Amino acid sequence: MSTTHKTRTFIGAYRELYPEKPDWPSMRDSFSAHPYPGQGKLIYFMMHANPGLVGMCSCYDVFTGERIRTSKIRMSYGDYEWWDELVHYVKEYNHRLPVDFESYALSVSAKEVYENYMSWHG
Repeated sequence: MSTTHKTRTFIGAYRELYPEKPDWPSMRDSFSAHPYPGQGKLIYFMMHANPGLVGMCSCYDVFTGERIRTSKIRMSYGDYEWWDELVHYVKEYNHRLPVDFESYALSVSAKEVYENYMSWHG
């Protein structure tokens, strides 16, 4: 699910990640039994976007309770933003994100993503 906030669309509005929002959709409804075409490129895109707000906390998989290796960074690229922990669910559970976001992410060339990443990380 996505929600529009200010000028960007937030990706990752799921009740598992926000227990105070029980009416939001479940991530489980978007899990795929198998990896899907473009998943690797989507993960690369999400991991190499623009860093923003950094939270100082530990993240845990909401299904297993295991610690996720992340820094809780609010990432953004173009008209979209998400917390970096969302990448874990795309990797581990073949989580499908909103079609408009996946299409956008897959349309950006790896070279453009890399150059953008290097402009932030030098």
